[in-house]
Amino acid sequence: MSMLRLLIVDDESLARESIRDLLESSSLICEIKEAGTVEDARVILDRNKIDGVFLDINLQGESGFDLVPFVPERTRIVFVTAFDQHAIRAFEVNALDYILKPPGRDRLLGCLKRISEGLPPAENNLQLTLDDRLFIRGIDKVQFVMIRDIHFITVDRDYSTLHGKGGRTFLVRKTLKSWKNILPERDFIRIHRSTIVNLNVVERMVPFVKGRYHIYVTGRKDPLILSRRYADRIKELIF
Repeated sequence: MSMLRLLIVDDESLARESIRDLLESSSLICEIKEAGTVEDARVILDRNKIDGVFLDINLQGESGFDLVPFVPERTRIVFVTAFDQHAIRAFEVNALDYILKPPGRDRLLGCLKRISEGLPPAENNLQLTLDDRLFIRGIDKVQFVMIRDIHFITVDRDYSTLHGKGGRTFLVRKTLKSWKNILPERDFIRIHRSTIVNLNVVERMVPFVKGRYHIYVTGRKDPLILSRRYADRIKELIF
C-alpha cells in the first residue's frame, strides 16, 4: 500500500493536532504536514506531491478559499470548518467533503479512505439561490461568481461557457444537467438543447420562425434562440 501524503491547514495548533490524531488512528499509512497560513500551505503544495488537503475556511486574516486555486486538480480537498452548512453551501470547489468542527472520527476516516481509493468528488446537488455565489475553478481562470450575475450558460458536451454581467465569460467543465441540478429553477430556464438563461435579465422576446423566438438579454446585442420545444415553459413564467 502506497503512503498517503496529507496537508492540514488551520490557524489553530490544537485543531491541527486533533485532526492529525484522528488521521493517524487510521490503518492507512500517512505522511502528514501542517500549515497555519495560506502562504505556508502554498509552499508545501509547491514542494510536495499532496494527495489530500484538510482545510479550514476561517483562517486568521485569510480565507481557506484563497488556497484553492493553488491546489492541484488531482489533490482532494476536505473542508474542516466551524462554518455551518448554509454558509458554505454556495461554493463549488470540487471538494470531497465539508465537515463541521469538531470532526467525527468516522467521517474523517471515510474521507481518508476515499482519498486513498482515488475517488472523485461527489456531484454537488445543492439548490442555490440568486444571492449565493460559486467559487468556480475554470479552464483558464478561478474566481467567485454571483449567481444573479450569470446571464446565460451555453454548453458543449462536458464544457460550459458562463456569460455574465459586463460581458464576462469563462469556461468550466460542467454539463447542462449538472447546472440544472443546482441553479434556482424558477430563475434559470432552459431555452435550447444547449442554452440556459437567467429570466431576470431577459428584456424582450421577439417571434422568429416556426414557433421559435429571439430572446434579448441585458447587455447583449445579439439574441439567443428560444426553441419551440421550450417556448411554452418560458412564456408561462414571463407572461
